Amino acid sequence: MEKMRENFKFFGGMAIMYAVIFTFSLYRNFTGVTFPFYVLATILFAVLFLKKLGQSIKLKTYFYFVGMFLLGIATMMTASGFFHFFNWVGISLLFMSAMIHQWNDDRKWGFPTHLKNFFVLIGRNVISVIAPFVHCFYYVKGENQDVSITSDVQQSGDVVKVGKKRRVKRKILPVLLGLGLSLVSLVIVLPLLLSSDMVFEQLFRNIFASINFIDVFGVLFTFGFAFIVFYGFFAAMERGSMKGPKEGEKRKADAVIGITFTMSLAVVYLIYSVIQILFLFLRFEGGLPEHVTYSQYAHSGFWQLLAVSIINFVLVLICIRVFRESKVLKALLCMISFCTCIMTVSAAYRMLLYVGAYNLSFLRVLVLWFLAVLTLIMVGVMIYIFKTKFGLFQYIVVVVACAYIIFSFARVDYIIAGYNIEQNVRNEDAMPLDVHYLTRWLSVDAAPAIARLQVSDLNSNKMQDIEDRESFEAGVKSSIDRYFEQILEQENTGRRWNFSRHLAQKAAQAYLE
Repeated sequence: MEKMRENFKFFGGMAIMYAVIFTFSLYRNFTGVTFPFYVLATILFAVLFLKKLGQSIKLKTYFYFVGMFLLGIATMMTASGFFHFFNWVGISLLFMSAMIHQWNDDRKWGFPTHLKNFFVLIGRNVISVIAPFVHCFYYVKGENQDVSITSDVQQSGDVVKVGKKRRVKRKILPVLLGLGLSLVSLVIVLPLLLSSDMVFEQLFRNIFASINFIDVFGVLFTFGFAFIVFYGFFAAMERGSMKGPKEGEKRKADAVIGITFTMSLAVVYLIYSVIQILFLFLRFEGGLPEHVTYSQYAHSGFWQLLAVSIINFVLVLICIRVFRESKVLKALLCMISFCTCIMTVSAAYRMLLYVGAYNLSFLRVLVLWFLAVLTLIMVGVMIYIFKTKFGLFQYIVVVVACAYIIFSFARVDYIIAGYNIEQNVRNEDAMPLDVHYLTRWLSVDAAPAIARLQVSDLNSNKMQDIEDRESFEAGVKSSIDRYFEQILEQENTGRRWNFSRHLAQKAAQAYLE
């Protein structure tokens, strides 16, 4: 970290500027229009740090930066707390991946090495939180040292260098000491003066009454957090390159163990996959157990399949890592991976049937998205089985990042509300519309879809009594009115402006008018 310590004036100054932008953008405001500016500032200041440290930006690093910025835009486009949190997590992970790639030659790293170095970086970050204070101390100490000045003197046509020592007194340390002593003095003297004169006391009371000390503390804490974390992160990266796989490292376990272990699993999975194709996809009902309908069969077993699919993904990676190379083992692992894809498709199909009967919810959409991503990942795993030089970790990062960015921009709550309302209106056998779920559990992303709801069109045919139907419709109408009134009361101005809340308030105005 010598270079950062020697250039603390630059790195410290840049970190202070970054902390100012971070505080302005994010203090009590994780969802507003300033969020993309925080992401952009993170990228730009990172580039400035890298340039000062003598690094040229690698091509893949730009991919991570683009993903970060897209997630920043997506954050201000939605009002969903789920996406606000996981967008920030995604931005942090992409930034860490970019910097690991920037500092290291990770082309030969396997999946376990990437994963290990993520935890190494987190550990280095924890250690490096003291770096800005240490570097600041050395900077202040250096600024208060004697400075030797050399001057050139012309004598008989020759230039003679004459060294002159001059004491150059810097004022940084004395100023800091003076401020500290003044604070200690004021703590003792000020209470005595306040108690001695009522006018003086009233003056200070009026001054401090206009100051919100919670906000002052919050702003200072946010500023300090941003400065320490940003500076400390680069100090952590400057601790040195991370370890890749050792030269000549080989898998030591006998492949026969892996073949024996995976063969039984492959046979069971193959039989299971054939059953899925025959009885679930092709709807061959002749072999179903007695008194079990196709609907009952299709709606069961989803969570078990999801768990097995995740176990298989981990299992295949462990086998590739632990056992020696073998064509038979590779074939068995490929069969397990292919059967896992069939299981994920089967789980997704069962979930779609469940949605058709019981409507959409955010969890059901999230699970369908996860199954689609897991299927794509298993395709990459099958390539990795036969081509170990294939960058599986980078492939997974690209798949998950692209899929999540699309998911984040999709306005899922709006889709859920629109689908559930349409199902209830068009399908007489549909589940009753859960208005409480739409208006209380979904974010205001759903508001434009709810605003198009005509209460009179809702399916209330199951209520035979006219008074019951009228009471039901009045309750729904009252609940939706309160929902839109609360939306109009939400603040959506200045740096807290959010695109989704803007659309929701427009929909609320139109509905109530």
